[in-house]
This record gives sequence, C-alpha cells and structure tokens, in this order.
Amino acid sequence: MKLPVSTYISGTIVDVDFPYHDGNEKSKVRPAVVISYDDSVTNVALLQVTSHTPRTEFDYEISDYEGTGLYKEPSVVRCNCVFSIPNTEMLQKRGVLSRKDFNSVMIIYRFRHITKKDVEHN
Repeated sequence: MKLPVSTYISGTIVDVDFPYHDGNEKSKVRPAVVISYDDSVTNVALLQVTSHTPRTEFDYEISDYEGTGLYKEPSVVRCNCVFSIPNTEMLQKRGVLSRKDFNSVMIIYRFRHITKKDVEHN
C-alpha cells in the first residue's frame, strides 16, 4: 500500500520490509528515517534505524523519543547506511524525529559524504 505524499517529509520515521543479505527470501520489518524523496519518480531515500549501540562516528543516538514511534532505547540512526526504495515498499508511518535530532542526523549524513566512508544498501 502506498503511503500518502505527506508521509515523505524529511525526518519521518517509517517501517520498511528489509530483506536479509544472506541470499534467502526472508525479510524483517524495521524502522528507517526519510531523508529525501522525489515524488515524480516515487523513490524515497532512507537511513537505517537500529536498537544496537553506536559503533561508528556516523551513528547518531536519538535523544528525544517523544513522537518518534520508536519503543527501544537506545535507538540509533546509521547515517552511513543510506538506501533508496520505491515508496510502495514503505509499510507505515511511525512518527517524526525532533528538529534537533533530525538536524544532527543530517549534519552527520552530510559529513560522511565528505569523508567518503559509505556503506551502500540497495
């Protein structure tokens, strides 16, 4: 089911059905943060969210959980795990990052472009 265009606002947390990378057909529903979208081509750029502790300088631990729809603390945005999917693959909206958290995520995301330490996911 395609989510409405208003869901794609940057900073929105949505559920996505992530496939496992071990070659089998299994997948798991996980949260991700919308960082940009292009409705004319119906693709959405997302960053992975995990409940694991930060492991690199490109991980941002969310500080304001109110309104995010995330239930596990800590929740960490992996700012070097960016991927793009068709909007039809987004399952549901969870919530929205606070302005402070989203701005911090975007600073780290942009910094990783400068350092070119990318982990690509498609």
